[in-house]
Amino acid sequence: MGADVDGAVRIARIAAEFAWTWTEADVPRFAIAANMGFIHEDAIGGV
Repeated sequence: MGADVDGAVRIARIAAEFAWTWTEADVPRFAIAANMGFIHEDAIGGV
């Protein structure tokens, strides 16, 4: 098994620059910012 070091660095950089509010609403916003795949539109306002 190998580690995705480049992917981990990418996510860390995005997280460092993300405008965190420390609410559940950050989850879908961060997923979109990190291009982590489809986020249902109902989740945009919170989890």
